[in-house]
Amino acid sequence: MLKFANRANSAGVSLTSRGKSAQIRINSSLPGPCTIATEGPVRGPGTCVFEVTMPKKGVRTAVGFMETPRQEYMTPDYLRAGYVSYGGAGFIYPAKAMSRASYGEGDTISCQLDFDAGRVTFFVNGQEAGGAPWRGAAEAYPAVSVFPGDLVCDVVLE
Repeated sequence: MLKFANRANSAGVSLTSRGKSAQIRINSSLPGPCTIATEGPVRGPGTCVFEVTMPKKGVRTAVGFMETPRQEYMTPDYLRAGYVSYGGAGFIYPAKAMSRASYGEGDTISCQLDFDAGRVTFFVNGQEAGGAPWRGAAEAYPAVSVFPGDLVCDVVLE
């Protein structure tokens, strides 16, 4: 079961899970930027993929994997290490690399972690956007970082 956790117990976050899918809803009562990660890790060897579709996206977001679940937003402004993320404007962190694509409302973002190759690769609507090395162990937490505002994320773990 794919289950996300609101570790900060923040207002403005609504989470529902059904089997390998989940929905994350954010509204403007969220007190500040945060990251919502799965309750438990995915584990290697092999590859883990999760997809995020944002039918409603009125806020800044980042999707990716964390070594340990944290509340801080997945960019160097908030978190120095322990994650690989891909933001809607197209930046991949912590590599500080620009991807080949950005994403917005209605797009599907696939996050693929190849534990054996030590690499995270991101796709937008099936097209590779870019990637970065994974320096974590053989487990990771799928995660979505958000700012306050209107957002709906439909998440599926493959």
